[in-house]
Amino acid sequence: MNPLYVILAVAGLGAVGGFLVWKKRSQGPVEESLFYFKCGGCGRKLKYRAAQGGHRGQCPSCKKALTFPPAPAATK
Repeated sequence: MNPLYVILAVAGLGAVGGFLVWKKRSQGPVEESLFYFKCGGCGRKLKYRAAQGGHRGQCPSCKKALTFPPAPAATK
């Protein structure tokens, strides 16, 4: 038996085509904090993620252009 094609029975390890492959186990979905603000045009409550802070967007109701506010600083 050619040792390059041995399949390892260790969780996450396997030999594929002679190359050792490591499969990272999924940690599940990462929860991001959501923040809220009101549209200046129609007053609709809008939510956004911290990564969207400072980026431009559009209100889905009134179509007014807006800029997402920076995410509030984390308090300890």
